[in-house]
Formats: sequence, structure tokens, C-alpha cells
Amino acid sequence: MTMPIRLAAAAVVGALAVGGAFYLIKPDQPTVGSPSPAPTPLASATSGAAGGGSGSAHYEITGPDAASGDAMFSSSTFNRASDAFSQSVVFEDGPLVIEITFAAPGCNALSLGACGSVEISSDTIYMRDSGWRATPLPSRPSCTWDNPSLTATGGSGSVECINLVNPARSTPNAVTITFTYQDPTAGPS
Repeated sequence: MTMPIRLAAAAVVGALAVGGAFYLIKPDQPTVGSPSPAPTPLASATSGAAGGGSGSAHYEITGPDAASGDAMFSSSTFNRASDAFSQSVVFEDGPLVIEITFAAPGCNALSLGACGSVEISSDTIYMRDSGWRATPLPSRPSCTWDNPSLTATGGSGSVECINLVNPARSTPNAVTITFTYQDPTAGPS
């Protein structure tokens, strides 16, 4: 009697498993409940090249991680919550990603969160300007801007950093980035 009960239980478990698998892979399943709208962030707007943005950044890296090339505009962020004019932009060249966070007006050595940064990363390197947010505070930022022209939806200019630190290297890199971009969807709503 024990053997037939075991076989029956195994058959029931197998039928439930096969039925459950068919239920899960059936493509025309109705949703449970109504879909709720996704919340929209009030603090910032992020946009990508697919949303109509364009532009590029030419970069020249000197030092242990020397490289040069042109990176295409990927996305930008305009943040109106932390400052009246705070934004960042991302450019990509294959696996290499350049992120520029622009300094807010009134940036000084004590307002570390608003003084911007330049970050470059790929599958083999990660470098960031250590002058903006280093501890202890530097005597002056190690990035200099050449008259950037910025609006909420775009910008152009160049930035040069002399102390771009890669944790894997003892010698810092220097980088010059000349950029231009337009992102009409990144402005305040």
C-alpha cells in the first residue's frame, strides 16, 4: 500500500510542476489589478541621446593611462533641487565613459558638493579628479574651465584636469576635454 501512495503523490507533484510551468510561460496572461503610473521625479530630469540629444567630447589623456578620441553624447541631468543651476553630462566612446559634473555658481573650497568633478571610467580604468572632493581640502581645484557656455539644455567649452587619479597607479593622469552637447529634454519641467 505504501508504494501506490508514493507513486500517486509523485504523479500529483509532477502534474502540478508541468502545469505550473505551462502557466508561467503562457504569453497571454492578464495582469492582476490595474497598472499604476510610475512616479515622476520632481528634483531632476535625466535624458539620453534617444530623447533628441546630440553632441560629442574630444578627450586627450596624458600620463600612465594615455588615450585620446571622441566620445559621443549619452545623457545629461539638470538638477533644480540642490541648486538653481546644477547639471552633469555623460559622453561614451565604446567602454570609455566620461562624466562631467559642472560646478555650481559660488563654488568654493568649503562647498564640496557643488564644485563639480570629472570622472573617466572603462572596463580597465577608473580615474577621477581628486581636487574637487579630496580630504584634506586642496589649496585649489585641479580642474580649470575655459569659459564654459552652459544652459539648462546644453553646453560647450573645455576643461583641463591635472590630477586625475587612478587608484591602480601612483602617478596621476592629466586630461583635456573639449565638449559640446544639446539635450532639449533635460531642462526644468
